Amino acid sequence: MISVIILAGGSGQRFGGDTPKQFIKLSGKRLIDYSIQTFTQEKKIDEIILVVHIEWYSLLKKEYPQLKIIIGGNSRKESSYIGLKACNENTQKVLIHDGARPFVNSRIINDCLVELEKSKAVATAIPIIDTVVEVEKNIIKSMLNRSKIWAEQTPQGFDYNLILKAHENYHGEVTDDIRLIINENIQVKIIMGDENNFKVTTKNDLLVAESKLGNKK
Repeated sequence: MISVIILAGGSGQRFGGDTPKQFIKLSGKRLIDYSIQTFTQEKKIDEIILVVHIEWYSLLKKEYPQLKIIIGGNSRKESSYIGLKACNENTQKVLIHDGARPFVNSRIINDCLVELEKSKAVATAIPIIDTVVEVEKNIIKSMLNRSKIWAEQTPQGFDYNLILKAHENYHGEVTDDIRLIINENIQVKIIMGDENNFKVTTKNDLLVAESKLGNKK
């Protein structure tokens, strides 16, 4: 059985405003609606778990009765763990996706699932185009090898029991589930993401997203 966890419990502080970014309207739909629709259309997916802030629980429960809606925790790691605990008891593989990435596509999802047939953990990522430097107090300390630097995206895919155990073994805070797997000394395979699968973090990102939807139309 394959489960998907969509994390939508963040406050969106960097975005600003009273509405968390994942619930901002984009061409008539909330940001979160786009990824829900994409995952819902995938026949290989058996269940979708939506992890939300308590203030949005009742509304989303009413709008998405076919999904498992649960209330998240005080951090991304806690919300991810709550989502994992809510998975069906027969879950063998799980994808974890950030609700603020509206343009995840079928190719990415299926590539993750195919790689999960061979690997215990899969990360979606794209190569970095710009030169990356390490900075300390506004001074460049080193220049990293661009050919070896990739930018992570979601979804990330896992053997269910492995990621659940990794959460239970790690007691600090992380902003990424892959970090927990690396902490277990498990090899993580990369599948190619998509430059359109970006995370909406700022108002400028929202303008870019609106532009992309306009181009599609």
